[in-house]
Amino acid sequence: MMQKEKMKSIYKKVRLLKVFAILTILWALVFNPKQVYSAANISNLLESPKDRTSDPTAPSYKNQSFVFGGILNDPSGLSGDQVYVALGDGGVAVLNYDTNSTSKPYGWADRTISIEWIGEEIPISPVGVSGVDQDGDGHLEYLFAISGPYCLAFSVDGTTGAITFKDRVVLKDPNNQSVTYEGQSIEAFSSGSDDYVIIGARQLSGTGGILFAIKFDESSGQWARYGGEPDFDVFQLAYPAYSIEHFSAKIKGSSQTDYLAVTGPNILDVFTLAPSNIGGDDSQDAISYSLGKSFSATGQSISTYTNSAIHDYPNPDANETLIFVGTDSGIYAFELDSEDNSTLDLREFGNISSDIGTLNVKGIYAANVTADFRDDWLLAACGEKGIYIFKTSGNATLKTDTLALQYIANLDTSGEAYEIMGVKGANSTDIPKIFVADGGGGIKVLKGSNLNDDTSRSLDLIYQWDESVAPIDVKAVKDYVVVLDQSGGISAYTIGDSNNAPVPMVEKKSDGGMLGIDLGWTSRRTKFGTGSNLAGEPRALYVDGNETDANVFVAAGSGGIKYLKLGSVNATSATIDYPVNGTAFKTDGEALGIDGYKTTSGFVLGVADGDAGVMFLTYDSSKNEFAKKSKVHINGTAQDIYLLQNIGSDSYAVVAYGTAGLVILKITSDSGNNADYLSNPELVTTVDLGGSVSKVEVVQQTINGSTKYMAYCLVFDPNDPSVRKIVPVDITNPSAAAVVTDGTNSVSYPGNNSLNPSPAGIVDFTAISGNNRYYLVVASTEKKTGSVGASQVFTINITNPSEMLYSNALAVTYEARSVAVTESGTDNIIIVGELGGQLSDTGYRGLLGRMLVQISQASNITVNVSASPRTVEPQGTSLLTATPGGGSQPYFYQWSVTDKSGSTAGSIDNATSASPTWTAPDVAGIYNVSVRVTDRDGNTGIGTATIQVQPLGLSISDRIVKPGGFVRVPIHVTGVAADIDAFGIVATYDTTNFSYYGIEGTSDTAGWTFSVNENPAGTLKIGGQANGNSAISSGASADLAYLIFTASPIASTCTSVTISLSNGVDDIAGVNLTPGTVNIVVPGDLDGSCSLSPQDALSAFLYYLGLTDLRDDEAKVADVDNDGMVTPNDAILILDTYVSGS
Repeated sequence: MMQKEKMKSIYKKVRLLKVFAILTILWALVFNPKQVYSAANISNLLESPKDRTSDPTAPSYKNQSFVFGGILNDPSGLSGDQVYVALGDGGVAVLNYDTNSTSKPYGWADRTISIEWIGEEIPISPVGVSGVDQDGDGHLEYLFAISGPYCLAFSVDGTTGAITFKDRVVLKDPNNQSVTYEGQSIEAFSSGSDDYVIIGARQLSGTGGILFAIKFDESSGQWARYGGEPDFDVFQLAYPAYSIEHFSAKIKGSSQTDYLAVTGPNILDVFTLAPSNIGGDDSQDAISYSLGKSFSATGQSISTYTNSAIHDYPNPDANETLIFVGTDSGIYAFELDSEDNSTLDLREFGNISSDIGTLNVKGIYAANVTADFRDDWLLAACGEKGIYIFKTSGNATLKTDTLALQYIANLDTSGEAYEIMGVKGANSTDIPKIFVADGGGGIKVLKGSNLNDDTSRSLDLIYQWDESVAPIDVKAVKDYVVVLDQSGGISAYTIGDSNNAPVPMVEKKSDGGMLGIDLGWTSRRTKFGTGSNLAGEPRALYVDGNETDANVFVAAGSGGIKYLKLGSVNATSATIDYPVNGTAFKTDGEALGIDGYKTTSGFVLGVADGDAGVMFLTYDSSKNEFAKKSKVHINGTAQDIYLLQNIGSDSYAVVAYGTAGLVILKITSDSGNNADYLSNPELVTTVDLGGSVSKVEVVQQTINGSTKYMAYCLVFDPNDPSVRKIVPVDITNPSAAAVVTDGTNSVSYPGNNSLNPSPAGIVDFTAISGNNRYYLVVASTEKKTGSVGASQVFTINITNPSEMLYSNALAVTYEARSVAVTESGTDNIIIVGELGGQLSDTGYRGLLGRMLVQISQASNITVNVSASPRTVEPQGTSLLTATPGGGSQPYFYQWSVTDKSGSTAGSIDNATSASPTWTAPDVAGIYNVSVRVTDRDGNTGIGTATIQVQPLGLSISDRIVKPGGFVRVPIHVTGVAADIDAFGIVATYDTTNFSYYGIEGTSDTAGWTFSVNENPAGTLKIGGQANGNSAISSGASADLAYLIFTASPIASTCTSVTISLSNGVDDIAGVNLTPGTVNIVVPGDLDGSCSLSPQDALSAFLYYLGLTDLRDDEAKVADVDNDGMVTPNDAILILDTYVSGS
């Protein structure tokens, strides 16, 4: 027996715990308490510009805007300047510099990255260009470029300057075609009606070099050929011809002769050219060696100046030519002359720049003003030291004339100054425009002013064109960041020091400079695959990395996708592994987005392939090979993709599919006998987001204790792209993916709150989390209000996706284009790729911004609520006011007013303001006012108050009672015009199941005396007076007295008794009188609904916990077991009755 009782006791306790759990869940579901969040404080910003490459001669470090050299043009239809540039793997480009525009933008007029030659696409990697202007009008007719073993010819439009490919030749020695040569320098000139091109080249397998001479026929647009082969004349050299320059001069008296100056390691040679002997079956030499000089340096560039005044002795009428050679040790100068008009002399002035220090002169340019070049400008492109301007001096009238240099000015450019492409407007004091091929720094346009004035001279940047400084995408891995730039270059930067210095820095990844790599062809001699041009346009990155290595995949637009590997990224010098085979794959459309995940053999990749749909591939790391697995096409444009591995046992692709919406595909790979969805993806669902979806970011979040997958989508109006929003989609169950709602309406950022930053400029976002809080970090081109920055980075709190709240913002210097988040030590770090376009008339600038994110502890918000007045008549109004404290302004408000059942009561004119007005319903009662206040980071606080709705005058307040129970019914007074200290009134009621028991005073009528006479039954004659105690003030809301009734134990439930008032006298004579009701209910029916519900059980349980209030009549009804108190057992009995249906 004892054992049975013990078991019953245990069962009861278990049952009690079970019900406690159920009631707690019900509490959470009904009241939906909000977690308190904290602010993401963004601070400590320092930005560092992109720097030069570490090895400008290594092909693997080139990007598609690496400018090797160029030539100016002056087409008739252009008001500004035009330059043709050799961009290495970026091809040949024609750029226009609009001097009439205030922003002075450079723009492509034409660009050639590959050419088609007898059915084969040949990538071009030009390192030099030259052109011809036969009629001398300043407009080039033809442009020639050297690209590896090729020389290419382009026609030039005389009006626009646009180029059209015409013909190509392979640099082969007709006498020994087994040797492969690579072009190093090129010179084109006209003689008579014909064009000629001289190419200086080097042997790829040896140390020697060669000069190629060939004729070009303008009428046919073709190179001269003999027997179907290029009709070259050649001259073998013992050294590589690093630079050549053609000049024409009357050195030997009155005969005009063509010469060629050639330089290389330790040598300057001068050759005589006979253009008429170039090509055909002429047996006469086209290139003849004349004389040379050796010196202790490597010649890299040549500039010449010819005039009869250079050396007046002994023959003042004959031409002389000054030859300036830029070397790795400075500037060497020579003079070509003939004292006897028959023999050439080559005088050496030596290293005329030795007083300045050692200069690595890659390019040299003589900008003449005077005839004898003894008071002129000599410009030097000195690699990483930038541009130097010198002034010449000396004497040209002596038998042994003199020549010297004076340093004037220099400017350290951001890249490696390779060549002075030309100058415009040079005079004795100024050089208004200096066009510089700045290697990885693009094109620089400089201005030299007041160069003869020691105190005011200057050399300034007017404009630059450099795609490599424009960040397209950034991805952070541990403590470094990988950057994809507009030129297709890849860079890697460290993110900060290990000591978390107060001013963190963005540092270069390797000692010599940043890591850069070309995303076109691996070198000028090797391409990715046969017959495919994969230069493309850089779009997006997918990076899988750790502390030491990173696998980098690039979505390159029409160029498909590409792969490279960064190694030893934490060593003093990082490495690049860029395998020749399999490092690129041409997709069917335009690769706009890419994502992937790692497998045991390599990677699974998803590509958003534009109008061609979505493509899935694998990459085999051991073989360096891509393999196409499948393709999915839906009407629309696939713009971004996010791969989710192992939701349950499956993997999915979440695709931002333009106007098609958010598309989810099942891509689970084959495992055993399961279907291979990677080879045959399954369309799981499509979610229409009411616009065009351009970006998606998936975040795994813990929400109310459950793991959720939320897809945050950037959606814009196709008819007005400035109308944008971020929409959260719950994809936890991919087949049932749906837009998140706030319970009624779909949620999006910015919603309808005007304090949120405008979404019009959103271009990128990523997620960050900490301490169970989640944020989107957003890059926006919109300027932060009141800031001097060009745009901003801001955070959105997404801890509760049903209310996406603006959190914090920071203005950045330039225009934010991309954003990434990582960890450095114990800190969260935001990296922002920023682009400055046409700022201060100096063109593109690029920055990496570093922001330290501190996620602070939770902040409590206190809320005081007032209502004025707190008692109103039916359909009257009350002004509600919330006064919050704590958290971070601005605050966001959400008001509600409910009756006892939790149903909305009345109306609020502006439920999101700090002080709205509430209009009461037409039903008397006590109503609960609640306001939830949220700060800018999601910290929340709740304030409450009550408002009583009573008719004006006297009224009976509604009450409830259970059979056999007692109930106190208030006689309430509201808004009576006079003070009340004496009154009389008659109350009538139905006595069938109801009987009068007595009367009590209230706290408002303390000390008063009352009398009641019931005659006949059901009619109560009531009187009361203050007897000198406090009266009820005019206009007040108060209870005059409590009438006490009992309900019959056999009374039927779900019935009501009406108590009416009449015959008011004394101080209440003539006031409005309103009846009330007492509902006889089943025990536990707290809301008087005639049935029990979980809400009734929950209300009883919360009353027991002290978390909610009940009126005394409600507490008596809640006491189901009649023990004189409300306990959890009463809640259990109510819930059991509800569950059993009895």
